Order: sequence, then C-alpha cells, then structure tokens
Amino acid sequence: MTAPRHSCYKSYRSTFYIFPALIPLVEILPWLLGLAGGLAGLIEFLRVRIWGRRQARILALLGGVFILAGAGIWAWRWHDVPAQGEGPVEVAANARSRVEAFNPPGSGELVMPATFGRIWEQGIATQILGAPVIAGDRILFGTNGKTLEALRLVDGARLWSMRKGEPVFANVTLSKDIAIIGEGVHTSPASVLSAFDPKTGAVKWERKFRSHLETEAMIDEESDRLWTAAGAEGLWSLRLSDGQPLWHAPVG
Repeated sequence: MTAPRHSCYKSYRSTFYIFPALIPLVEILPWLLGLAGGLAGLIEFLRVRIWGRRQARILALLGGVFILAGAGIWAWRWHDVPAQGEGPVEVAANARSRVEAFNPPGSGELVMPATFGRIWEQGIATQILGAPVIAGDRILFGTNGKTLEALRLVDGARLWSMRKGEPVFANVTLSKDIAIIGEGVHTSPASVLSAFDPKTGAVKWERKFRSHLETEAMIDEESDRLWTAAGAEGLWSLRLSDGQPLWHAPVG
C-alpha cells in the first residue's frame, strides 16, 4: 500500500497566509519606484546644470547654508520646549514678557449715555482673540499678535502691552492683586503661563508648559492655588503666589 501523496500546496499552504498581508506593498511599490526615479533625475540635473557651473554652484551652496540655518533655528526652538514628562519649567520673571508702555490712568469716570450709542473706539493692529475682561478701570484682552493689551475703560486709551511668545487666546483670570494669562494655540509646541499685576502689567512669575494654554485658569485665593488645562499635558495645579507645581493629572 503506497503512502498518500500530498501536493506542494497542501504541504506548505500555511506559509501562503502571509501574502494577503503583503498586498499593501504592491500599492506602495509604484511610489517607491517613482521616488527612486525622481531622486536619480534630480541628482543628474544638479550635476549637469548646477554643479558644473561655478555661479550656480555658489548659489546652491548658499541655499544649502540657509537650509541648514533654518533647520538649526527649528532645532533650537524644539530644544527650548520642556522635555516629555518633565512638567512645566519655571521661567524667570520678565525673561520674555515685558511692559512696553504705561500711562497712569486718569481719574475720569465712565458715564453711560441715555441711548446705546458709541462711547469710544480704539483700533488694534492685529486680530483680537481673547474676550475683553474688565479689571477695575481698564480692559484686558489677548491678540493674535502675541500680546496682552490693556486699555483704559473710560476712553479706550492704550495703557500697556505685554509681549508674549505665542498668540493669546485665553481670557485673563483676575484676583485681588494678581492676574493670570496663558498663551498658545493648538500648533504651539510650548506656552507660558504668566502671573502679573493687572494695574501695571509687571510680571510676577512665569512657567512654561509643553503644550497650549487656551483655557482660562481658575483661582482659589484662600488655598493659594490655581488650576489650568495645558492641552495635551492635562490638568495642572500650581501655587498662586509663586507658580510652583502642586499636582498633575494627565487626562490627555
């Protein structure tokens, strides 16, 4: 009695199950061949049309220098971002934010007219992002031009402007003698939370987070703490007086 014969397919059919997983590679192959051909054509073009001519070679070298400089600037910017899992990095007060101009507020009082007419208007050179917040006799709001602006409530006169590193989308949070403002939008690799004097704009402390600060911070003066949402870094609780971290909840 002869042993049953098995076909090659039956003997090795388990090895054929991997081929459906390779089907996407068939779709990628034309792109890879096109990329290889494009690179070959580009190298030949550079060799004949640019590298063979002295003036074109100099321009190409200058272009390479500019590209390397741009890459260096990009790398430096990312180097300034807090490391993953390190938490918010303390920033020296007034290291980046600064008061550009300040005029002592007048003693005039705002008087509402009998009709709802226009009281005053003030032109801003950039887009207003944050909602205006009334702080005593002034109005505070953030702009797309990376500034926090302060106008006098009675006549709209510009009092001071705080320079920030990212667009200011969040609203100002106020307490008795300190105000909190975040910065950044979803494309910001890092953003700074600033505590400042709402009257003069003088920065008291700052702390940098590895994400955007688009949400208005919450303050509890009695417990000397604040809470802020730092985008992809989750929720943070800081000490209101000096900005030191208290706890972190990585909620995504």
